Parts: sequence; structure tokens; C-alpha cells
Amino acid sequence: MRNKSYVHKIQQIEYHRNGVMGTGFSIVKFSGGNLNKLNMLGVVFPDKGNVAVFNLDELARGNINFGENSWRGDEFEHELRLAIQ
Repeated sequence: MRNKSYVHKIQQIEYHRNGVMGTGFSIVKFSGGNLNKLNMLGVVFPDKGNVAVFNLDELARGNINFGENSWRGDEFEHELRLAIQ
């Protein structure tokens, strides 16, 4: 059972084809994170367990470092997949 919400508000959802042969994925822009106030980006692939989440403000600064701009996709997955549906 999920008691904590990691996604506060969905702002935009887009589906991206990954070329002709690649697996498509959804991009979700949302506010969320620890205090539900961060600008976040989720990359959601079709298979369960394949979700990446980043802080958009950190990405804009060029920060892709593990431990600095890395989030547990499993904590966001359920809510992001519900939003995509």
C-alpha cells in the first residue's frame, strides 16, 4: 500500500517514438519529489520497473550526476503510470 505521494501535480505528458525500431516512451513533466515542490521529469517505458526521474532544474544546469540528480523511479512509477493512462 502506498501512503506517500511523490507526484504533486502533472503538468504535461507526451509520448515519444524511439525511431522506427526502438521502444517508445512517455515523458511526464510534474511537480513532486521530497517536498512535492520540485520541477521533475519522468521517463516512463512500457515495461514495469523502467522509469527514470530527474529534477528539471538540475538538468537545466547540466547536472546529470548520480547521487545529485538521481531519483528512485520505483517511488514515482505507480502515480506516473496512472497519469499516462
